[in-house]
Parts: sequence; C-alpha cells; structure tokens
Amino acid sequence: MDSRRHTEPSTEERKISIRSFHEITKEVSPNKKRVHPKTLQDWYDNNLLRRKHKEDKHPTYESAAALLIARAMDTRARRWYPSEISKEDEAWWCIVQETPEQNAYAHPISLLAQLPHATLCWTPCWAGAAWDTEWIPIRGQGAIRWAGVVRDDHAVRYTITLEDLEIWDSAVAATLLPGDDEIFPLALMLALHRLSRTRVKPYYPGSNIDSFYRRDYLSPQTIEM
Repeated sequence: MDSRRHTEPSTEERKISIRSFHEITKEVSPNKKRVHPKTLQDWYDNNLLRRKHKEDKHPTYESAAALLIARAMDTRARRWYPSEISKEDEAWWCIVQETPEQNAYAHPISLLAQLPHATLCWTPCWAGAAWDTEWIPIRGQGAIRWAGVVRDDHAVRYTITLEDLEIWDSAVAATLLPGDDEIFPLALMLALHRLSRTRVKPYYPGSNIDSFYRRDYLSPQTIEM
C-alpha cells in the first residue's frame, strides 16, 4: 500500500532569517536590546547556535528555538545559557519503541534511520519536532512518527506495511481492504494519534513536571511504559 502523504518542505529546506532571529531575541530579552554581532558570532563559535552547513547564514530551527526559549524563561543578565555546547551533542533526543512488547528508550534524533522502519518514535514535550513534516504534531505539545520514512517531491512516505500496522494497531488495520492505497496514509496517521494517547500525555499547568518530562528521557536508559 502507498503510505505517501503530501507535506510542506522539511526543516532542512526552511530557514529562520537572521533578521527574524534578532527581532525575537530583542523581544524576549530582559533589556530589550539587539544582540551584538560579536555575541552572535560567539554563539556560533561555541555551538550555541548551529548551521546545517558552514556557509549558511541562517541558524537551524532547533538551535535557535532552544536559545530563544532559554532567553525568554531566564531573566538573568548572565549565565542564562551554557557558555559552550559540544559539536558532538545531539540537537535533541526522542523516545523510541521498536515493537509494542519492547521497552521504550531514548535515542538521538540524527540516528533514526538506523532503527527498524516500523519503530515508533515520539517526544512528549518538544512540539518543535513537527517543524519537520516527518513528525505528526500532538496537541501542540509533542510529536510522533514512524522511524522508516522516505521523501520525494516534497511528499513524505512512511515505509510501513499493512503487516507492521497490524502489529501496532490491529483495530485500524482491520478497517483496510487490499488495494486501499488512497486511505492507507490516513490509517497510519490515525494509528499514530491513537498510539500517542499513552505516550504524549497532556500536561496541565500546576501538575507534577517530573511526571510529564521524566529525567530519564534525556539519557539512553530503558524507559518503562
């Protein structure tokens, strides 16, 4: 069955302009001042802001968002962000589960292609993952996807088979008939939304933050479901 769904370009093809970055940084900064060019260069040199390619003039969405969120949340004039981040550090980690019977564990975002194609991947609290259209946004809070994906002509196709879907959500798979290629992508998305109910749980202000954003999500340790 064809699991293709048409999407907008991925984050690799999108850019945040320096002008927009400066405007937002000024808005969230306590002193409401524009970032000095030397400070901006220091952020690049110390990997606080990253470029996909060295010659790019625009920061990646993920690194810009992380810095801007930190600046908006911390009103201190100094030491509101790490002074340096290693080049080897991942932009972020997600949670993966290779089969419904296996435990979930944290996995670096850049290495999803190394996983079995029917692995379920999700983040409970990074809505920015859905800037990349391989991810399905969940309540503007988190995102979910399958590991196996190919992209062509701005269309994303999950490399999931009907047999894979039966393993993850037999109820959705049972609604499909042979040759239902046109609705197969919708079935995969429905299954992702159903699977997200026990993985991307709603967070309400005032609730226990540790139950929402568990610390072991940040390290490659097994996570009990």
